[in-house]
Amino acid sequence: MARICLDSAGCHSLHYNRLTQGLIPLGYHNIVQVYTVEGNLFDVELKYVLRGHRSIITCVDSQQNGSLMITGDDIGEIRIWELTRMRCIQSIKLTKWLGQLRLAG
Repeated sequence: MARICLDSAGCHSLHYNRLTQGLIPLGYHNIVQVYTVEGNLFDVELKYVLRGHRSIITCVDSQQNGSLMITGDDIGEIRIWELTRMRCIQSIKLTKWLGQLRLAG
């Protein structure tokens, strides 16, 4: 059984996307790790590491049956990710950080 690897500071939130069967733990770093969850034993495997944020990622949301995910960091950068290709499709810099994000739909 694989383990979810987090840095020594731990994990501040956990997100799951049904479309990709991706488990996304957010620790205190600037990368997004996407694990797949397989089988009845809930085996996990690190599938993707998404890079691009320059600061600690503080929030994540995705469309549960869709292919978009949004992440935000503590300096006010938002990134929109296409989950089918695991790539960033847009980056937005805010002048003031709002604290949390929600995707409609």
